[in-house]
Order: sequence, then C-alpha cells, then structure tokens
Amino acid sequence: MIFGIAAMFGSVVLLGKTLMQTLSQMLTENPASQNDQMLQVVVPGVNLPISQLSYFFTAILISGIIHEVGHGVAAIREQVRFNGFGIFIFIIYPGAFVDLFTTHLQLISPIQQLRIFCAGQLF
Repeated sequence: MIFGIAAMFGSVVLLGKTLMQTLSQMLTENPASQNDQMLQVVVPGVNLPISQLSYFFTAILISGIIHEVGHGVAAIREQVRFNGFGIFIFIIYPGAFVDLFTTHLQLISPIQQLRIFCAGQLF
C-alpha cells in the first residue's frame, strides 16, 4: 500500500516535471529545439538494428507479463477470481493478458475495480 502511494506521488511529480519542460520548450523561440522529437517511432532496420530485434521484443514481452501480473495480484487481493493468464503474439507484437471473471468484477465496488485496473501500472 505504501509503495503504491509513493509510486503514485512520484509519478505525479515526474509528470509535472515533464509537462513543465515541454511547455518551456514550446514557449521558447529556439528553432533547434522545435525540431527535436519527444517520441521516436521504432522501425526495425532503419533506426533499430535487426540484430537487436530479439532483445527489443523480449523486453516488450517481459514488461507485458510483469504488467499483467500486477493486475492478477490486485484481483486476488480484491477477491476477484480469474480464468487464467496467458501470453500471445499478434502479428509480430508479443503481449500478455489476465482473464478476469466479469461477473465477480461487476459485484465489487468501483474503488476496488479501480485498484485492479490501475495495478498493472503500479506493480
């Protein structure tokens, strides 16, 4: 519980800092900073070497599994049963999922539902 609260406040601080930096860059009239991209599309073979693809997709898969384990742990903590857990590959994208019983999910309070839905971000 304390870790979740600390992580939430830390995330809000980082989000605020990022917002302030973005606004300050947008308001300055420096043409060099306007051409910088904040996000960059990853294109295998162009800006991501083909030799690094296995590491890239392994990192995505591990991140997805850890994320979904967070939802599963929160569901167990809120006494919501789940059908199962799985991993998949959609075209080339690896992912993971937790299959919750929707009837159990609908019976709990909205705050308990929110704890489950947000747990993937905090775990």
